[in-house]
Amino acid sequence: IQGAWVPEPWVSRLVIDGGGHVLQDEADLWPDGQFPTTVLLVSASFLTDHPDVVKDLLQANLDSVNWIADNPDQVADVVNKQLTADTGKPLSDEVIDRALQHVSFSVDPHADTFQTLVENGLAAGTQKKGSIDGLFDLRLLNGILTDAGADTVSAAGLGKD
Repeated sequence: IQGAWVPEPWVSRLVIDGGGHVLQDEADLWPDGQFPTTVLLVSASFLTDHPDVVKDLLQANLDSVNWIADNPDQVADVVNKQLTADTGKPLSDEVIDRALQHVSFSVDPHADTFQTLVENGLAAGTQKKGSIDGLFDLRLLNGILTDAGADTVSAAGLGKD
């Protein structure tokens, strides 16, 4: 492989297991190093038909993110145990420790990055033209965050806060 643009833990696997090196850490390209790699999504019709299920899913996601923040010494073991159950093989301690140093967990979808993500995808030829207006409906999430006394998140003009 001459080069790859991949998220964790693949970066750490290439560095540790494959002897590769990082040419550009994507976090250096974003304000405060924050950008999404995985975003929780449901269809608009599912949200309309099952708001209670979506609210429970969002609460469980928030609970998981909070658990990660409160239990940093247990995260690697819990993640690796689940990876082993799902794939039959764990990551090495060195790989998972390096990977976890390069990610952060948040319920914020970082909607403010999506226009740039689309533009970058178009430039790279991996994205089709289309509108992302109305992509986010963060009302249920922000209600949960408000109830928890946490800061709300923004749809950055791409939907409802």
